Amino acid sequence: MTRSRPIIPRNNPVAVVSRTASWRWAWAAAQVTPVLFSSYVWLIIGTLQPLLMVALLAAAVVLIAVRNTTFGLWWRYGASRLEGGHRDRVAAAIVPVASLPCLWVGRRMPAALVALPSDSDLVVSSRVVNWVVRGGYTDLQVSAVVAHGVGQQAVTRSRMVAAGEAFTLPWSLLVMLAAPIVGRLWTFGLIRGGWTVRWVVFAVAVWQSYSEGRWVGMWGVLVIATLSWSTGYLHRRWSRRLELLGDQRVISEGLGPVLAEMIRHAVPLNPRRIDRLQGVSS
Repeated sequence: MTRSRPIIPRNNPVAVVSRTASWRWAWAAAQVTPVLFSSYVWLIIGTLQPLLMVALLAAAVVLIAVRNTTFGLWWRYGASRLEGGHRDRVAAAIVPVASLPCLWVGRRMPAALVALPSDSDLVVSSRVVNWVVRGGYTDLQVSAVVAHGVGQQAVTRSRMVAAGEAFTLPWSLLVMLAAPIVGRLWTFGLIRGGWTVRWVVFAVAVWQSYSEGRWVGMWGVLVIATLSWSTGYLHRRWSRRLELLGDQRVISEGLGPVLAEMIRHAVPLNPRRIDRLQGVSS
């Protein structure tokens, strides 16, 4: 199957697409819990080991500075250069010219399929590489996936986001370590039920603290209760905003129906997103 025009222009492989709609507020709101938790961790480290704190901050600055180098791409995406026949297959599927950016295969991209961290680098997840090599994607489908990554490049290239990720590294490590455990525990109905009725526990704790005049404890419980709801809500809100950035680019390239067909059997199904990609007014 052929397509009328490549997603990546010949003379500028990963041209930056300006977005008038601001995504920064949604991103900043999603960082509230990560920043609070990480600040607490950094405060403890700074109190107990000041030199270690300085060393870690210096390392964070270095990581931001080299985030688009070979080491930086490995750190961010688990990326290595895509070489040999696999590179040729992926390159041919993306755009039928030889002057492509440097192609990388990312092995730590749980959510994204494609990332464009710089004008000269295109990181493709190992899943996409496998699908292309096995013939699971048509050229149009690959174009839709790449277009989605192009739409998100304002985020992947942002120094503000890079600095935020460096500062909230303690939270990221906690999430990475806890996610498999939480996923297993969530299969038990008792755990899900306990999480649902947490508001009763919080209400009792607040009332008891208020009755006994323990104002610090009361406000602490209120903050924890609020964060127990807002953390997930704001994270999902940011994920939807990031998804929308990619979808807008896909739609502008005329590939909305292609991506809609690709996600039609996704779990969970998102009918509103499919309608948006197909241009159906809600």
